[in-house]
Amino acid sequence: MPNLFSRLLSRGADKQLKEFEQITAQVNDLEPKFQAMSDDELRGQTQIFRDRYAAGESLDDLLPEAFAAMREASVRTVGMRHFDVQIIGAIALHRGMIAEMKTGEGKTLVSTLAGYLNAIAGEGVHIVTVNDYLAKRDSEWMGQIYKFMGMSVGLLQNGMKLGLKKPAYAADVTYGTNSEFGFDYLRDNMVGRANMRRGRLDPHRRGQDPAHHLRRGHEVGEHLQGLRPRGARPHARGRLRDGRGQAHDLGDRQGPQEDRGVARR
Repeated sequence: MPNLFSRLLSRGADKQLKEFEQITAQVNDLEPKFQAMSDDELRGQTQIFRDRYAAGESLDDLLPEAFAAMREASVRTVGMRHFDVQIIGAIALHRGMIAEMKTGEGKTLVSTLAGYLNAIAGEGVHIVTVNDYLAKRDSEWMGQIYKFMGMSVGLLQNGMKLGLKKPAYAADVTYGTNSEFGFDYLRDNMVGRANMRRGRLDPHRRGQDPAHHLRRGHEVGEHLQGLRPRGARPHARGRLRDGRGQAHDLGDRQGPQEDRGVARR
């Protein structure tokens, strides 16, 4: 019976992975369209996506085009093209799942796709990492891609004054540490006046779920094991963890040379 149950769970995961692979194929099919655009035309897609979202389209509807646009922006700014497995990981993040990847497999780049898509809604996205150095590094490095697409990027650092935190939280995408986001939320619950709050969420507004403040971020973990030697063959491998906590291997999605997340020549 346990083996049968495991097979049923695996079958469901396989179905979900196939769906993600079909969406990834749509993103790949759209690539020539965005490659042909000028920088201004590509940057202008952000407002087009926002107008379509305001007109009633969902983020899921926009996902293939938004991911394809952001991938092209990444190539033009930082010289990196997302692997297929990184697109799958970003879909998982957007769906509220956990995409588990080791150091060197591209978590930092994965977050830009899900971050950009969710920032289209105009409610802000939090990219959470484990220390101030990584938050600053990623806000400057990945921030180039967001800024190219016309989005603002904020940065939270330990000890930052309230006057600097407010504009950081007002940005489309905000980088910071888990402790800084968490303690800011607790501080905002303790203030007596709304103008003293740091984040976007009003903890005292009726109907708002306080946990939303922390849930809506896309977390990027950093671990010190499994570092890939310099000069090693570009490689991406990942695991998808479903709502039951089951981890499913995404396999080695290493395609041809031009598909390995490297600069297009």
